[in-house]
Amino acid sequence: MRVRRGRRTFASLIGLLVVAGGLAVFEGGASAAAYSGPWSVTLSREGSGANLVFDETNAVLTNSSTSNLVNLDVSGGGSSYDFEFQAPDKAAMAAGWYPDAQRYPFQEAGRPGMSVAGGCNEVTGSFEVRDIAWSSGTLTKLWLLYEHHCEGGEKADFGEIRFGMPTASTDVEPHALHWPDTYPGGQSKVVPVLVRQRGTSAGSVSAVALEGANPQDFAIRTDECTGQTLDEGQSCLVNVRFAPQAPGPRTAVLRITTNARTIRVPLDGLGVAGTTDWSMQSDSGDYIGGGKTYHYTTDTDIVAFSGSRTLVSGGVDAANGDSWGATFVPAQGDILVQGNTYPDAHRYPFNGTGAGMNVSGEGRGCNKLVGDFTADQVGFTSTGTLDRLDLTFEQHCEEGTPALHGRLRYRARADYTAPARVTNATATRTSGTTAHLTWSNPADADRAGTVVRYLPDTSAPPTDPTAGHLAYTGNGTSVDLSGLASGRTYSVGIFTYDSTGNVSSARVVTIPGSYAPTLSFTTSATSLTYGGAVTMSGRLTDPQGGALPSIPVHVQYRSLGSSAWKTLVSGTTSSTGQITASIKPSATRDFRLLSDASEQYASATSPVVRVNVAQKVTAASDKSSILLGQTLTITGSVAPSHAGGTVLLQAYYSGAWHTVKSATLSSSSTYSVSYKPSSKGSKPFRVYRSADTDHLANVSPSLTVTVG
Repeated sequence: MRVRRGRRTFASLIGLLVVAGGLAVFEGGASAAAYSGPWSVTLSREGSGANLVFDETNAVLTNSSTSNLVNLDVSGGGSSYDFEFQAPDKAAMAAGWYPDAQRYPFQEAGRPGMSVAGGCNEVTGSFEVRDIAWSSGTLTKLWLLYEHHCEGGEKADFGEIRFGMPTASTDVEPHALHWPDTYPGGQSKVVPVLVRQRGTSAGSVSAVALEGANPQDFAIRTDECTGQTLDEGQSCLVNVRFAPQAPGPRTAVLRITTNARTIRVPLDGLGVAGTTDWSMQSDSGDYIGGGKTYHYTTDTDIVAFSGSRTLVSGGVDAANGDSWGATFVPAQGDILVQGNTYPDAHRYPFNGTGAGMNVSGEGRGCNKLVGDFTADQVGFTSTGTLDRLDLTFEQHCEEGTPALHGRLRYRARADYTAPARVTNATATRTSGTTAHLTWSNPADADRAGTVVRYLPDTSAPPTDPTAGHLAYTGNGTSVDLSGLASGRTYSVGIFTYDSTGNVSSARVVTIPGSYAPTLSFTTSATSLTYGGAVTMSGRLTDPQGGALPSIPVHVQYRSLGSSAWKTLVSGTTSSTGQITASIKPSATRDFRLLSDASEQYASATSPVVRVNVAQKVTAASDKSSILLGQTLTITGSVAPSHAGGTVLLQAYYSGAWHTVKSATLSSSSTYSVSYKPSSKGSKPFRVYRSADTDHLANVSPSLTVTVG
């Protein structure tokens, strides 16, 4: 994780338990309100050298989190550690990457807050939430990786917090390892991976190895697990170190083969780009340097810098015990600019309105000084923090003739231009648990590779090339992801980096949460008479158009004016994804098809089709011919039942149908109507029934009666 730090102090952190390069597993643990399920917290302390591992076997985890604050306490071995994490602006915590964190609860607006083990006045750091879940305001699941720097120091506390997550009979603590940035050729802190037998039966470890993209950048310092049999509750250790041989994002996997499964622990770190060192030559008679020559490098010493456009400071904690500090500022109202020299600098912070500087150490400092410095190279990040520096200086203590000369470099490099970002990035769900990512790499000649990272949710995407789950590293242009949660969105960060270690900004794309198949729907008719049948057909296909067989599909309907859908009949798709049903609707209804969700596919809903149903009206005459003056009786029915309703007897004359009589439907929805024609001739008759809320109007077949 890349961390932007503030002003640095160079006193080492003092841990509560010091086991240099080893592991402390606390015994005992209180029985107070402990989290009841499996959990683990790891804390590696670069300052003290301690490696602390807590879980339910040796400590108590108390969860006091709220919807916008992760607040945990770990108590074990007579010590207690608080862990607090908050999203920017106190937003609800979601899975994602949270860089540039400051001390909780004093973080600035727009910055995340964090506090690990307390006791710091100033905090810089970052954390990533790989998974999180809440239930009724209670934090029930968390997987979080953190890097925490106290007082702006170079050394970090880092580790993993995990609870409410799946565990296996043979498990590990931590489940992922992420080291602070390390210079190529340097050695990071050795961190233990604890293999624990949680199951009731014995487990065994047959092999431990490094694999993945950059196994050469990591080292197994000790393997105490291979060949071991672990009974319930027993554990063993594999100690791992990050030792980058090249700059840029580096990744590998620690593979642990057991009799139950193969465990793969992701290993990540960033090889720092450029050169960082501290060189000084002291003239004879110079009080500060004592006439000596000094050179400190990141191979063995801690050399660190930070700053902004108006102040740069740095320091050395050397392996031989030497300690130095330096500060440089431009004149009031000016900024640090590459290639500029700042003359007539006086002792900072008593330099007034002019340029200031102050190089001191080994218990010696100047009361007054004069000098100059040149920023041969200086650059800043998009947030205004120091990115690189190559500065030379000359300082005269007490304004004397002897001088202290020096050159200070921080990630200085000839090439500091990052390669262009990828283009044409797309993310497509290919099933409920898989996705396909594509992109086009830039044409930069020195591009060394492309890295793809992803995290659940989209509020805090991975904008660091070592944050989040690794999807891909290499020089290709696509990758297929598996193991995604169905229905959950993911944010993806795609980075390019060059041979110098410069990294592009992230190209962020989103993997949609749902992978809904397409369900078509057609009906053989959209209007019919009561008692008639309509054939309903559909086809279920994946987003690429492929048939989805053997998926349950339901024919559903809703009444007019209702929002409630009811299942009428169910079936299963054929080998071609087809589903067919013959339905006799009793009234006008809206119909749709609904497919079941499966492990790979989300549920799909078809378009809605309305099928109108007209009433069925019958009519029959008691006579086919009558004499003028006689009465004609017509009987019939209306279906479905509309008892108490009205039907109209209509006669056709003068080119139109005219109502001549009405009748009321009986309790059995039948009618009888008598009519005496007023003229001779061939007389067409029919019976009409008007529409109601869920049936169309309809008429009976016409009948003809001859009047003589």
